[in-house]
Amino acid sequence: MVRRRLRRRRTLRLARRHVRGVPARGPAAGRRGGGGGRGRAPLHGLRLDNQQPGRFGGRRGRLTLRIVVVIPALNEAETLGALLARITRGAGAVAAADVFVSDSGSTDATTARAAVAGCVVIRGACVTGRGSALRAGVDAALAAAPDAGAVWMLHADCLPPEDGAACIRGALADPAVVGGAFGQRFNTSGCGRWARHRLRLVVFFNRVRYGLTGVYFGDQGIFVRPGILAAAGGVPPLDLFEDVELCRRLRAAGKLVLLPGRMTTSPRRFLANGPIRQLVRDAWMLLRHRLRGDGPAYAEAYARRRG
Repeated sequence: MVRRRLRRRRTLRLARRHVRGVPARGPAAGRRGGGGGRGRAPLHGLRLDNQQPGRFGGRRGRLTLRIVVVIPALNEAETLGALLARITRGAGAVAAADVFVSDSGSTDATTARAAVAGCVVIRGACVTGRGSALRAGVDAALAAAPDAGAVWMLHADCLPPEDGAACIRGALADPAVVGGAFGQRFNTSGCGRWARHRLRLVVFFNRVRYGLTGVYFGDQGIFVRPGILAAAGGVPPLDLFEDVELCRRLRAAGKLVLLPGRMTTSPRRFLANGPIRQLVRDAWMLLRHRLRGDGPAYAEAYARRRG
């Protein structure tokens, strides 16, 4: 009994070290770290990554936190390819089979690009609106990957930092953390000088907002533990501000963290309507949502402005 307890403690300690990217120490760790003894139950949310080089040029197992990615999309063929390339390549990348694109009726090549990349495409009558698309995608992802340790929700027109998945794994190594998000910046390439200044002002006000409230928007790459998400009732099936409602529920469940990297967001909506004007509109709609909760009225107005 004592040996079993000591062995289990050692396995958990090794798992935490591997999630943080710290190599195991000692000859015994090289033989058994991550591979595990026979008959041991797998740790929830962790899987073996057999692509990790061993000490002597061979291969050895390494425990990593499995992340499933859910991307709501509507006519995002132009931007989706760059996002998929970013999250499925490089060290610590997410497997393409763990990326779920929840399509809300695209008429362009969005679904074709996702399928060619090896991602799972979700379509159906329930995938209408961003909140419903996210909810359907999360349900499908967790049904296909019940051992996932994190759900990462990304907008199709945003790019996470190159080490985004590794940052999430590092953050969730702390059991007190239930989820979090990244900072935000705009892709200002091709913008004029005055447009860049106004977009920086938008970023500044957004930083003040989420710094004071701890509530993140969807274009910040929200991630969460699956069990916490289920306990919070899942993603709210709202057409607008589903991210705000989700963060409010998650804050009640535990600690949300802001990771050091920043999401690079497309400024197209702000450039189309004017950065300051769009900022004021968003602030006004968020205030109405918090005070009155009249979602359908301004969600329809928001959809008309986007269309």
